[in-house]
Amino acid sequence: MAVFNFKSLRNTVRQYEKELIRGKDWLFVFLLIWTLIIIALQISEFLGKSETPHGFHTAYIVLLAAYITHKELNRWIGLHMKIRYGEFFVVIWWGLLFGMLLTEQFGKGSYHLPREMLSTCYHVLGAFLVAEISKATKAYQTRKICQETEDEQ
Repeated sequence: MAVFNFKSLRNTVRQYEKELIRGKDWLFVFLLIWTLIIIALQISEFLGKSETPHGFHTAYIVLLAAYITHKELNRWIGLHMKIRYGEFFVVIWWGLLFGMLLTEQFGKGSYHLPREMLSTCYHVLGAFLVAEISKATKAYQTRKICQETEDEQ
């Protein structure tokens, strides 16, 4: 009769957790670099020097969605990840939008808002809100389970 090796299973699970966490860290760095590139392209388009290819925005939103999905799934399965502040991305995008709108308003026709800027800001804010809803739901669920456990004792 074969004996199940729990130590081997535990080591495999720990290795998998490390790989998930490491993957999220690299994805965050990649998303940050992509954000800086898109912002540079947006500023260039705003100044009238070039036009940002449409595919950049679509790819950015897909990458952002993948990052948030990965992060939230890890939260729900109980992996403890480094804290990353999504507000950072919201503030950067909306701050840039605000600055561009003001400059466009008072720039006497010299500047024009990049064609994908508003939709990018809406998508970033939407992704942030979905992540916040997921976080709040998980916190509520955990608190409810803890209260039920305390009530039973």
